[in-house]
Formats: sequence, C-alpha cells, structure tokens
Amino acid sequence: EVSWWALEPHPEWVSTPVAMSAYCAALPRREYLVYVAGGQGPLAVFIAGSEGEPYAGRWFNPRSGRWRDAEGAYAPYGSGWLWHAVTPDEADWALLLRRAEGSS
Repeated sequence: EVSWWALEPHPEWVSTPVAMSAYCAALPRREYLVYVAGGQGPLAVFIAGSEGEPYAGRWFNPRSGRWRDAEGAYAPYGSGWLWHAVTPDEADWALLLRRAEGSS
C-alpha cells in the first residue's frame, strides 16, 4: 500500500513541539510517511509547493498492523501547506498522507 521503495528522506518536513522523535520520507506532493517514535502530541507535516490540493491521512499501528483514518487540519504556510495532527497515544505510530485521487 505504501510506495516505500520510492520514498526520499525529508526530516525537515516534519516537526513536533513536544519531546518525541518524528521522521519523514516522501514522494513530494504525492505521498508522505511519518514515523513517530513514542510520545503523544501534535505534529506538523510540511507539504512544500502545495497549492491546497487535498490529502487524506491514515494512522498505522505497528503493534496491531491495523490502519485507521487520521483527522487533521490543513492550512497554508509559507511556500506550501501544513497538515497538523495529534498522535493517537504515547506509543509508536506511522502517519501516511496521500494526495487525494483526481487532484492535479
């Protein structure tokens, strides 16, 4: 489901205001995979060059192998947009952001 073999590392595109580790790999303006290693709190994913095209978010629970929808706020920021979300709990999680089908 994730195009992991094509992702490029972009640690500069994810930030957290609390003490937790987050790592980002992406196919720019198509797919973003963020791994959060423990800690609960907000995170922001920067989508450089975005013009506001829609993205859908899903959380992956590495303990159960299950996916669930992620709620997030999406707003303009500098030369792109930020997708804001809050981790579901204090365990490790992966967030997948994918550009909505049919958006150019």
